[in-house]
Amino acid sequence: MAGVTKDQTALIRRLTRRANRRIERAKGGQKTYLESIVAGGKFSAATKGMSQQQAAAQIRKLEKFLNRMSTTRVGWDWIRKEIVHKAAQTLSKQGYSITDEELAEILMQVDASDKTEYYRVINIVEAKKNEDPGWKGTAANIQAAIEEKISAQQALDRMLASRK
Repeated sequence: MAGVTKDQTALIRRLTRRANRRIERAKGGQKTYLESIVAGGKFSAATKGMSQQQAAAQIRKLEKFLNRMSTTRVGWDWIRKEIVHKAAQTLSKQGYSITDEELAEILMQVDASDKTEYYRVINIVEAKKNEDPGWKGTAANIQAAIEEKISAQQALDRMLASRK
C-alpha cells in the first residue's frame, strides 16, 4: 500500500482551502446547509496515514462538493429563487395571490419549518391584499402582519372571509 503522493497532498490542501473558504463565506441558510453536508462543518487537509486510493477518494469528495451549484453564492441564490417561485406557484394553485417577492420576504422573516406560523402569516398577507387592493407586501408591511396577535385559525378565517 503506497502512501499519498506529493501531488495528491498539494491538491487536497488546495481543494480543502477552497471548500472551507466557501463554507466560511456562506451566510444564513446556505451556511447551515453546507455545514450539514460536511462532517464537523469543515474539511480536513490531513493526509498522514492515507493511501493513494484514500487520497483519490478525498479529492473526488472535495471536487464533488466544489462542483455543487449550492456551494456558490450565485448557485444558492438561483436555487432559493426557484424554490420560492415553485412555492408561490403552489400557493397560486390554492387560490392565493402571493407574489414571489412577497413570499421571499415572508420566508426571510418567518421560520418556514414552523408550518403553523408560516401559514398564519400567508393567510394574514392574503387577507390584507384582498381587503385592500393597494396593499403591498413590503418588508415593513409583512413585519406588521407577523406581529398581529391572531391565531392561525383566526388568520385562516379572516382570509376566507376576505375572498367573498
